[in-house]
Amino acid sequence: MAFVGRQVRFEVTDEKGRCDELVLDLLLFHIPQARYVVVELKTRDFEPGFLGQLSAYVSVVDDQVRDHAKQASTIGVLLCTGRNEAVVRYTLANMTTALGVADYNGLPADVRAALPSAEELREMVVEETRRVAGRDGAADKGTHPGMP
Repeated sequence: MAFVGRQVRFEVTDEKGRCDELVLDLLLFHIPQARYVVVELKTRDFEPGFLGQLSAYVSVVDDQVRDHAKQASTIGVLLCTGRNEAVVRYTLANMTTALGVADYNGLPADVRAALPSAEELREMVVEETRRVAGRDGAADKGTHPGMP
């Protein structure tokens, strides 16, 4: 697994020229599987809307970064401080994008193999939570400064 970047910014412009900026928390690249991994970190319990945000980030990386001829589809992992398993299950039920919540719920075995271990991901969350906690109460909002 290679580290690509933290707080990676993408500009998304529509056909009318309106531009929005999307900022994803972590972008990794799994070398053996030749695929990007978007990791979104939340410092609060799971909310269904988090997966919509993560799905948008995965789509942007697929469109703007991934070489479709050489690389596998991008996957997304959402890490949060807690979750209601039933709400996660319902939220993931009809999603076609490879997304997982904390324990990779809903991801195929080959996709899970592309990701860091649960312990490594926990360490990332702890590190990111400490980093964000020092920024003007950003940790209380559950997102990072500059994120939608």
